[in-house]
Amino acid sequence: MKIFFKFVAHIIIIFIFAACGSGSGSSSSNPINNSQITETVEELEKVTTESAEELEIDNLAPIANAGDNYQQNVTSSMEILLIGNESYDPDGYIVQYEWKQLSGRTVHLSNPYNSTTKFIVPSKSSTLIFELAVTDNHGLIATDQITISVNYVPMHYYDQPSNPYPVEPTDQPKNPYYDQLLPY
Repeated sequence: MKIFFKFVAHIIIIFIFAACGSGSGSSSSNPINNSQITETVEELEKVTTESAEELEIDNLAPIANAGDNYQQNVTSSMEILLIGNESYDPDGYIVQYEWKQLSGRTVHLSNPYNSTTKFIVPSKSSTLIFELAVTDNHGLIATDQITISVNYVPMHYYDQPSNPYPVEPTDQPKNPYYDQLLPY
């Protein structure tokens, strides 16, 4: 912004010189002299510098939100979604998201430069730590981390019936109305 004001000041100076003439001739025909031009230029530079300082606005840092830490029981080939949509910039907008894994069994993030990304869980239990970095439209960066504890459960565990007893125990009499259709 300061460059803009200096540019405007130089344009004004050029117009002043043009209005004064090329500098030849007598000073009696031209009411502006060199000392007045120098004073005007100095005043313009002072005003330009003060105006530029007043217009500079403090940029607030963005707020990164990678979500809450959690623990999850998973099976092989299950996907976990990382969501950074709650990140924001109080005085602008987010221009870049970047997810990266800090620790745990290595996983492949599907789209690490998006607000949301996903990965397939590792085949062994692990604690995974990810970091989300967000950059605002003025270049400030904020980060947040999320810890996910993955408890790998083999698929055959889920194949077991949840109720070890048969639905109709054979030692009890059969419900006589079980095979009848109910009228509607």
